[in-house]
Amino acid sequence: MINNKAREIAASEFSDRQAQISSALMDVHTSMPAIIMSYDANTRTITAQPAIQRVFSDGEGISGPMNLPPCVDVPVIFPGGGSYEITFPINEGDECLLIFSERCIDSWFVSGEPNVPADYRQHDLSDAIAIVGLKSLAKATPTDNAGMNIGSATNKIAITDDDVSITVNGSNHINITDGDISITVNDSNHIAITEDFIDLSLNTKAGASKFTVAQDSISADINGAILSLSKDGLNTNMPIRCPNIITDEIDVNEHTHSGVEVGAGDTMKPKRG
Repeated sequence: MINNKAREIAASEFSDRQAQISSALMDVHTSMPAIIMSYDANTRTITAQPAIQRVFSDGEGISGPMNLPPCVDVPVIFPGGGSYEITFPINEGDECLLIFSERCIDSWFVSGEPNVPADYRQHDLSDAIAIVGLKSLAKATPTDNAGMNIGSATNKIAITDDDVSITVNGSNHINITDGDISITVNDSNHIAITEDFIDLSLNTKAGASKFTVAQDSISADINGAILSLSKDGLNTNMPIRCPNIITDEIDVNEHTHSGVEVGAGDTMKPKRG
């Protein structure tokens, strides 16, 4: 609508032409933020409400702001190429950026082929394409500037120059660095694999246990009971009980010494002081 107030104040050929140009530009749409009203996952299209209202003048003053009509059947851009793409849920209330094609996109959208435009409209609200992910300050959330993140606050993949990590449900993690892989379950049970050792730590209601396999040793710590095996021998801080000990030459349970008198004591029972 031409601003008649401007024409009355400066009625000239130039001002009249400028008013007509300004009026025509009101219907030339390039891009604007919008709020998603609904999403159709089958057609990958949204209905979105443009978030910038238009203020009309009726010649007697400002009549008030008005919403532009919702844009319907708007194709959504998901990052992709070849046979690969990244998709994500789109919910009512999400924000997006609408880009308005300079020509009617109907024929292309149906066929995916070059076509004569079905209508000769230009920069029209009917020819919007949506980029989802735009955030207003009211809905903005902090980003991790150290690397790339894919996912939500609780389930995500994070990639930096130093490592790749996967988080599930906020408390289950897989972290991979150069020469090191670690797995954590419920923020308590842990497996670490490096070039030098494999480490397993378990924390349950029954207590804590830790098992370590290194290049030259194996060790276990079960609720304070420690057992280690290395080239130097077997070490433990607890009694060792076994039904039989057999070496390369001797079965201890069957081995006897000749020329020894049988006594009244029992050498199998530990002597207590």
